[in-house]
Amino acid sequence: AIEVADETRRVYLKAMMRQEMGFYDSYDEGALAAHVSSDIDLIQDAIGDKIPTTLQVLATFVAGFVIGFIKSWRLGLVLVGTSPLLAGIGAFFGILMARASRAGHEQFAEAVSFAEDVLSAIRIVIAFGGAPKEVALHDEIVDRATASSKKSGTFAAFGLAASTAIMYLVQAMALWYGSTLVEDGIGSTGDVFTAFFAVLMGAMSVGGAAEPIKMVLETRAVASNVFGTIDRTSAADPLDKDSGVKLDKFPSTISFEEVELAYPTRPAVKVLKGVSFTVSKGQTIALVGQSGSGKSSCISLVERFYSPQAGRIVLGDDTDLADVNVPWLRSRIALVAQEPVLFGRTIYENIAMGDVTAGGTKLPSRERVIEAAKVANAHDFISKLPKGYDTHVGERGASLSGGQKQRVAIARALMKNPDVLLLDEATSALDSASELIVQQTLDKVAKERMCIVVAHRLSTIRDADQILVFETGKVIERGSYDELVQAGGVFAGMVATQTAHASDNAQAAAAHKLDQLEQLTEQQKEETAAVVGVAVARKQSMAATGNASAAGSMDSKGDFVEASATALLSSDSPFRRALRQAASQNPRTAAVGAFFTAIGGMGQPIGSYLLVQVMFSMFALLVPGAVDKARDEVNMWVLVFVGASFGIGFVTGARVKALTDLAANLSGSLRSSMFKALMRTEVGFFDAEENSVGALAARLSSDTQPLQRSIGGGLGIVGTTISTLVTSLVIAYLHCIPLAGILTVCMPVLVVGGFIRLKMRKGAAALIRDAYNEAGAGAGEAMARIRTIAGLGAEELVLHEYADRIARPSAKVMADANMSAVVLALTEG
Repeated sequence: AIEVADETRRVYLKAMMRQEMGFYDSYDEGALAAHVSSDIDLIQDAIGDKIPTTLQVLATFVAGFVIGFIKSWRLGLVLVGTSPLLAGIGAFFGILMARASRAGHEQFAEAVSFAEDVLSAIRIVIAFGGAPKEVALHDEIVDRATASSKKSGTFAAFGLAASTAIMYLVQAMALWYGSTLVEDGIGSTGDVFTAFFAVLMGAMSVGGAAEPIKMVLETRAVASNVFGTIDRTSAADPLDKDSGVKLDKFPSTISFEEVELAYPTRPAVKVLKGVSFTVSKGQTIALVGQSGSGKSSCISLVERFYSPQAGRIVLGDDTDLADVNVPWLRSRIALVAQEPVLFGRTIYENIAMGDVTAGGTKLPSRERVIEAAKVANAHDFISKLPKGYDTHVGERGASLSGGQKQRVAIARALMKNPDVLLLDEATSALDSASELIVQQTLDKVAKERMCIVVAHRLSTIRDADQILVFETGKVIERGSYDELVQAGGVFAGMVATQTAHASDNAQAAAAHKLDQLEQLTEQQKEETAAVVGVAVARKQSMAATGNASAAGSMDSKGDFVEASATALLSSDSPFRRALRQAASQNPRTAAVGAFFTAIGGMGQPIGSYLLVQVMFSMFALLVPGAVDKARDEVNMWVLVFVGASFGIGFVTGARVKALTDLAANLSGSLRSSMFKALMRTEVGFFDAEENSVGALAARLSSDTQPLQRSIGGGLGIVGTTISTLVTSLVIAYLHCIPLAGILTVCMPVLVVGGFIRLKMRKGAAALIRDAYNEAGAGAGEAMARIRTIAGLGAEELVLHEYADRIARPSAKVMADANMSAVVLALTEG
């Protein structure tokens, strides 16, 4: 199961890395990342446990019916005749349950994606006091997912209740019909009982597989999402190194020829309408215009993120960009965006990702990274950091200033030594001082390259060879800076407006500072210092005491919620603590689940007791003179069996419904609790490497889903097993103390063997969980920043690191699995 699941994870992530940008526009990256963890976890559990159990049950079922037909074909035929009814009920409720289960998984994936988006902007959320609002929105999504999970549980409960009741009714019918065969002399008592017990064993095995079959059906529902992505063909595959044209030398021109573009998510809206221009080597073309006018769309087309609906983009004399090999093209292009996207790695790794080698899996030397940093004016500030190039930049480069992040991004772009440099408003988000440094760097590196610039601050493109003015997807003006200003058109108006705003803003800022200085008295200075001191002390206290002491609770259950979340965020996730929380939050549901679990476990031994009574009465049918009395007794016990069938069916359905509701409520509550706790945590918590957004988002799914499965399915199995054992021992001791004593003595061997296997699996599970959380964080980060990954051509690096992380615990896990199998063989023997 581990090998298949790991391979599925690798193949799924590889399929994700292959997809074009239009695919990601249609889906939420966070939800796609959640499929890597939660959905494939279900597949692994199904393959490792549920499917083998189902196959074993199927084999028992078939063998039982074959033997039954051999011994008494009449009785076998009667029993087989009821199979379509059981199959129809299972199929009907299975379809309904699968639909609801699929909806629940998609909504939980949406919740993970939402949490990832919020955590990615945690500083902004906290600064504007938006945490309560984000928590409320997150809870709404979780509540919808919880409702879908409970709906799936309802369908499962009805299906299992009906199937169980019918199965026991069939047994009652078979007993009555078998008694008529014995009474009429058509079959011997031995043949009838052999046939009945063979079929009974097959039927009872199906009853014991109710929970595994339920989990298999749920897994089928969510697996369709995973394999649908795996089977999808990409329109522009960045991992396909063979197809398409590879040129010996990058052409000296890129030409847009009457290009039109509509994004896949908005096919009726054209964002580019007949755009034409040419950029040559050593030339800088600037694209300006209002937001949404089509400037950045040109950048995306050059990188082959999208394909034009009309017209074409030509390299050199006559090479259509659509015919060029995608990885080769992107290896010759570098992009510096308005908001530099850095990864939760060291500065060295971030810069080195600009040019991975050895099949895309090996980072370049430190010397090359330092050389690129020097060209980008980044080496000086990096050298002054305590850890230099080994400094971890934090989530999205949070530990660096805007200008520092931009220079790191420029250094990363220069690692390719690109032929084409794309600058998408690369300085618009910087202050004046940082803008000057970054602009000087860009001017220096743009020489001897084709450079396409999307500009917001028009002062940065004075030296551009040509400026194109966009409006609603069309080029309405073109020329040099001076030519356009002198023409007095749209561009001249934009320049005048920006110049006036810059002057007004500078004057307003200076006046505001002057007013502040004049109004700030000595007393106010002392008060300000006191406030700052309190804030610093509070921050230090929070850092020292951890999340549990974070100030302010969001509701009356804040302490309990945070304690629950902290327990799940730690390396240990106590199952009993989660179970206590589930019971305290849903006492009535927990009580109903416990009651019907205990009662449900009594069904099988009570059914066996009734069966034995019918057997004794059937033997009496062969005694001369006692036939009438024996017939009355058989009829009586069969009627009791019929009544018990309805009771056992109802108890089974009530148990499944209560436990699935309890599990769904707990999963939703824990997801909400963890998210609330994270919203109350100081910002410094997120700067730690192990607390990256991807890792935390992955744990929101991976830490809660096993608990939901354990309580919704595993707890019911354990509870009914204990109840069955106790009831069976009571009946055994009431009827034969010596035999019951022998069976009791043998039980500790089975218990000890099971405990040893449990400890082995627990250790392996911890290793797997940690490895999958780390790998899931990396995969989630890559999907959330897929444009940057695609632009860098770093897909192979992401895949290599992911495969390495999930492979780490494999040797230990396989050794534990082998030993666990030995222990199981000994206890079963």
